[in-house]
Amino acid sequence: MFFYIFIIAISILMSVYTLKSNNVRNQSSKYKLVLLIVISAIILFRIIRYGSAMGLNVDEAMGGYNSWCLANYGVDSHLMKAPVYLIAWGSGMNVLYPAISIPFVKLFGLNLLSYRFPMVFFSILSMFTLYNALMKNIHRPKLNLLFIVILFLNPWMIMANRWSLESNLFPIVMIFALSAFLMFVGQKSFKKSTIWFVIFNICVGLSAYAYSNNWIFLAVFVSVLFILLYKKKKINLKEFLVGVVTLLIIIWPLILFVYVNYIGHHTLHILGLTIPELWASRSSSQLIFGNGTPIVQAILQNFLGNINMIANGDGMVWNSLPVIGLMFPGMFIVAMIGLVISINKLKKNSLFNLFMIVSVISSIPLLLFVIPDANHMNALILPIFYFETLGLERILNTKFLQKSALVIFVMMMMWFSYGYFGQNAQALSNSGTITSLKLKKLFDKANKSGKEIYFIDDQNGGMFSIARFWEPISPYVFNRVKSNDPKQAEMNYQYYGKWHFYQNTDSSMQNLKHSFFIVLANDQSIDLNNLPSNAHKLGDFGAYVVYEN
Repeated sequence: MFFYIFIIAISILMSVYTLKSNNVRNQSSKYKLVLLIVISAIILFRIIRYGSAMGLNVDEAMGGYNSWCLANYGVDSHLMKAPVYLIAWGSGMNVLYPAISIPFVKLFGLNLLSYRFPMVFFSILSMFTLYNALMKNIHRPKLNLLFIVILFLNPWMIMANRWSLESNLFPIVMIFALSAFLMFVGQKSFKKSTIWFVIFNICVGLSAYAYSNNWIFLAVFVSVLFILLYKKKKINLKEFLVGVVTLLIIIWPLILFVYVNYIGHHTLHILGLTIPELWASRSSSQLIFGNGTPIVQAILQNFLGNINMIANGDGMVWNSLPVIGLMFPGMFIVAMIGLVISINKLKKNSLFNLFMIVSVISSIPLLLFVIPDANHMNALILPIFYFETLGLERILNTKFLQKSALVIFVMMMMWFSYGYFGQNAQALSNSGTITSLKLKKLFDKANKSGKEIYFIDDQNGGMFSIARFWEPISPYVFNRVKSNDPKQAEMNYQYYGKWHFYQNTDSSMQNLKHSFFIVLANDQSIDLNNLPSNAHKLGDFGAYVVYEN
């Protein structure tokens, strides 16, 4: 309850501040009413049942446990002190989101409400920040409001903001970066302009800790944007160097991280930070190289695959709902119209528009070389919905079309709500890498039994991370009692302490005594005859059946 009250209280304060600002105060009462409705909708679509409408994802569980370890023991799950990148599964995990979650996990314990809270809260805060920056520096109130609606009330952003996959923090950090950029652009004072430019670079630097997959994007983005700003005389050589130095101060640990993992191959400890060597690289599962397909053919197929994914969704229910996709149907075409408009606007010397064009140019390597996945392409969120905004503004040029579009939009949001909270509720509760929240009570019961616990599920890998999330254990104890499995990119420990994880039963289980069995129900491949003859059924818990002897 605290988290909901806190979000609502801060939102009310921010709404009052926004309405009293000079740029909004002078708008019509109708405009202010629409603004309040939009703000309320953005908040509600993020906070309603954010801790229960979707089950626990294995990556969430991994990030949450590492955050809990850092909060309570000062080390991550692999006993690394102040790591600049988490080893996590073996192939690594971005550290920024688990790091900013530390105070909430420390104060309120490890649970979905506390661990998802920063994602929900900062997404809402970024909305207020961006809108106020737009109103202060882009004097087109209706277009500004339309951009906020399109950016924050689309399926891609809503779904990404409601759960705590650590890479989903990247577009939120970039929204803060854009807000600082707009403030920098609008300043006439050299001192204030420099301050906002430094803040912009701090945000960009921090975004590198949010998602390593976007490092190529950031390298191109910063290089191209700095050069263009210098050529347009928006920054001088001194400011150029200040920006570079600011970025280097923020990202030097990540530069060392690249050195450690591609050249040095040994963990470094420097200035109290740990620069870890990962056990394996995840590049084979994220990049097109090395799959045997001729490179030109692979690039073309990958590019078309990414375009199709953005237009229609990636087929993963936690990222995009069936039929609805990442963007509402037809909106990708509108965004492409907006892209053409944006390119034509380059002649008008709008630095806001330039920011978006540079963003989409910087995303080209991702489209060409990174395997289609909504999370892999989240650097495109800002530009793609900016282009959609421009496209809609051009198309909706009569009152009739605007009113018709409003009706269609409301119907789309109702369709999305039904799809998310109703039609696909079961899939969002327990499917793929998502596990049922009923496991919380089940794991509590199993843990209190004092018996050996056997979890049997052939559909989900990494279930040890789920157990550690719901029943956290000291990382020092975990590393002492875990199975000694070979190091690999995606570790799946066979056991730690009294917890055992199997994809199926085997005959050796028939001799087990004083054991607790959690078995995936309705799975014909799991042979229940291998359970001890005296194991009796305790009951059904969602997708699982429990036996005990």
